[in-house]
Amino acid sequence: MSYNINQRPKIRKSFVKVKQIQDLPDLLKIPKESYQNFLQANTPPDRRQDIGIHRCLKMVFPIKDYSDIAVLEYIDYKILPPEYTPDEAKEKGLTYEVPMKLRVRLVTYDLDPETGVKSIKDIKEQEIYFGTIPMMTEDGRFIINGTERAVVNQLQRSPGVIFEKDKTHAKAGRLTYIGRVIPVKGSWLDFIYDYRGRFLVRIDKRKNIPATVFLKAMGLSEEEILSLFYPIEKYRILESGVEKELNYELLAGQKASIDIIHPETGEVLVKKGKVISAGMIKRFKQAGIKVLKFPDEIIIGKICAKEVVDKETGEVLLEVNEEITEEKLKLLREKNIEEIEVLFVDAYRYSLALRDALKTDKIKTKEDALIEIFRKMKPSSPVTPEIAEAYFRSLFFDQATYDLSEIGRYKINLRLNLDLPITQRTLTLEDIIAILKELIRMRENEEEGDDIDSLANRRVRSVGELVENQFLIGLMRMERIIKEKLQLQEIDTLTPAELINSK
Repeated sequence: MSYNINQRPKIRKSFVKVKQIQDLPDLLKIPKESYQNFLQANTPPDRRQDIGIHRCLKMVFPIKDYSDIAVLEYIDYKILPPEYTPDEAKEKGLTYEVPMKLRVRLVTYDLDPETGVKSIKDIKEQEIYFGTIPMMTEDGRFIINGTERAVVNQLQRSPGVIFEKDKTHAKAGRLTYIGRVIPVKGSWLDFIYDYRGRFLVRIDKRKNIPATVFLKAMGLSEEEILSLFYPIEKYRILESGVEKELNYELLAGQKASIDIIHPETGEVLVKKGKVISAGMIKRFKQAGIKVLKFPDEIIIGKICAKEVVDKETGEVLLEVNEEITEEKLKLLREKNIEEIEVLFVDAYRYSLALRDALKTDKIKTKEDALIEIFRKMKPSSPVTPEIAEAYFRSLFFDQATYDLSEIGRYKINLRLNLDLPITQRTLTLEDIIAILKELIRMRENEEEGDDIDSLANRRVRSVGELVENQFLIGLMRMERIIKEKLQLQEIDTLTPAELINSK
């Protein structure tokens, strides 16, 4: 009987003087679990999680032809037992792998040329051999052509949002803050509040785009943008002077522009020019002061928050983001306008930077904003509003082309104090508004940026995720080939097996 030296018991002598209190953890647990989650081989199809092979197939399927009359749908997949054991694969110089079968359904439709209504013409369902997938051994390795290989975990920058402080112009007392959104898949997006007070957006480190144009491309009007970043105050226009509804939350820290008097006792609660404190606000509440009358000077120079229109003629008397002048106030009185909404702006909490950016922005509509972004990104390509909108959506709002991952979503929620579901793996308007507000807050307070090199901003990518990325790349190539076959061949005679090539 031949003796295999590898079967000899391994004896280890320990010279450690300090007793081992706790056993070493299973260092192979992470890669083994990661690859098991990628395969989900022993999980019933209806109980598979949205990860690994299952997630990749769901992202690519259904595959439609360009005329939308044939659809190839994914049902489930099956992992079969390996043909060889790990030892046999090493001895014969083979790859230790498992066969995979895919169950798909080809649905063809008849299209009524008059009504445009589709009706199902035929359904073909097949289980197809989809190729083989390398299998991990019990010791966390792969056997490729008879040779043992190991995939090492990678430490990379975590997806999510990171805020940086650019000190290029720090000597002049001017700082630039950058909020960078990093996805797992898709374009990087930078929001910049620069040393000149401009709000900019940079996609994939290309040309800068005004942030107001980006917000308008998402469907926001100037009025909506201003209301998201500034509190609104209401003034009633009287024959002489104006009347303001008090917002107690905004009063703290402001200077009183008039003497504020107790309505019953006549006591002066706050003298003109004094800073209003929290204690004074408490006295206002006790005195029941909800409305104050001011001279006209208080509203001169304020910024209009909502368009003012003459109800009789339809004439626009005051546009959104327009400064109120003495002439405009006189016109409002002549037209019997009773109420006006203005932005609350102070030097400490609400900067005029975004308002000024809107003032200089010449783009007014969503269509113009979409076309402007498209031309910045693809200057030589022809563009229509439909093409521009589809392109903009594919950049950050379509999971087929953009993916934050669950980790990225968790990191964004944590950093920006949001409560969006972990399954929301694309950007939302709420994310973008929160990033811009955080940039404003950091710049006003001159805070330091996040530490990019900190391990808190890095994560481990294990073997399952690495293989999943390569698997998805292969599926996307297959998708293009299937679409070409659906376009060139006779659909009525095609079967799913003819569309999918295991190679």
